[in-house]
Amino acid sequence: RIHVDREQPEVHIFGDDVGASVADRLLNELEGHIVQESLVVENLPELSRSTLQRLAHGFRVALHVEASQLLIFGLKERLAGAVVAIRRYIEAPHDSESADLRGSAENVATSSGSGSILRNAAAPR
Repeated sequence: RIHVDREQPEVHIFGDDVGASVADRLLNELEGHIVQESLVVENLPELSRSTLQRLAHGFRVALHVEASQLLIFGLKERLAGAVVAIRRYIEAPHDSESADLRGSAENVATSSGSGSILRNAAAPR
């Protein structure tokens, strides 16, 4: 069993040695497909946490808030669209269209983005 902690960037593996070994291998394979983008957000207190969660859920990415930064983690093919939509929302948080998914993540134009592989050596496995 794999448990992903929602409050901290940690993954916990439970089970016997064989199952834990398989889970660890699968997590290592997945790690190669995960990227991270960091956005500096000056107006973070103005942003609705529920809107950010809805955007993250719609694009199937994870968000983590650190001081004035918003960290976005996800599969390479999903991250660019999520970053575009979240940037649009940050720039105009009171504009209802800026946070509108209109059905799917594919409706948002993608940008190249500068993602880097997510690595967290401190996360227990």
